Amino acid sequence: MQKIKQARFMEVCGTHTFALSKFAMKNFYFEKIDFLSGPGCPVCVTSQEDIDYIIELAKNDDNIIVSFGDMMRVPSSDNNISLDKLQKNNIKTVYSVLDILNIAVENPDKNVIFLAVGFETTAPLIAGIILDAQERKIKNFYIFSMLKTIIPALNQLLSKKQIKVDGFILPGHVCTVIGYKPFEFIVEKYKIPCVVAGFEFDDLKIAVDSLYDLYVNKKVKLLNCYPATVKENGNIKALKTIYDVFVEDDAKWRGLGNIDNSGLKLSKNYSRFDILNKFAKKNMRSKKSISKCICGKLFIGKYKPNQCPSFAKECTPLTPIGPCMVSSEGVCASYYKYGEANAK
Repeated sequence: MQKIKQARFMEVCGTHTFALSKFAMKNFYFEKIDFLSGPGCPVCVTSQEDIDYIIELAKNDDNIIVSFGDMMRVPSSDNNISLDKLQKNNIKTVYSVLDILNIAVENPDKNVIFLAVGFETTAPLIAGIILDAQERKIKNFYIFSMLKTIIPALNQLLSKKQIKVDGFILPGHVCTVIGYKPFEFIVEKYKIPCVVAGFEFDDLKIAVDSLYDLYVNKKVKLLNCYPATVKENGNIKALKTIYDVFVEDDAKWRGLGNIDNSGLKLSKNYSRFDILNKFAKKNMRSKKSISKCICGKLFIGKYKPNQCPSFAKECTPLTPIGPCMVSSEGVCASYYKYGEANAK
């Protein structure tokens, strides 16, 4: 009987991390594939320094902090402090982009600061808010941009040989915006096969099977297994919107450090909406966390959540000590929700 050849595949997207667990694919492919989770959860890779800066902004009663839900529960360097634990009236969770500017209009005497977190998928939406604020001449609205781009992060991980993988499951949502062409460097430079994957069971299974076939047959290709949504060059209109409003900038990633040109900051024409121009990061040297959280070490494939001594003990969705347990795309939250505490 022929021995099964086991592969190490990294799913880049946090939504894929949850989908693989939800559909029990890790169990199905247990003998053939070891799945590793990459730096594809935007909340998880937000640096501790940025979280601590947000907390300082929130302590100022002249500011109103506006955010989607996940950021509210990410612990600061002091694990006992997060936005939701401050219990201040100037911290607001929104569920629709329509609410964001309305808060600014309704509170003209406050600095309304939106926490912009995400990758290229989210960036056009944030750019649209900025354009709307510009058109409406809203002067008290700001953003703190923690937006990041995934290509530089993957390139750094590979160039510095921080990860050892046999294939990549590329992020379908990001590819919808930027296309699959920007990921071809993984195949051409590093000789690692890749597939673009969707998020439903059939789409994801086709992509995983295709990637495994490439691996077994030693074929180095990039296959688009999500053709109905992803095109070679992506969404040209969305890309134009992003780079009309933002420019590339260096960014710090949790666990990965500073990565050149991996962030998006507001361009000169829209810099008045940048909260950093009003409240600079002065002496924002975050204290070393006292927790045992290994969230920042999970993105290079050397650790799994169940190898963290705090996982499912001190650290649970009700008592998170790191963003990977907080985020709806976090690998620790996925492991906990789908009972993978004993997964390999």
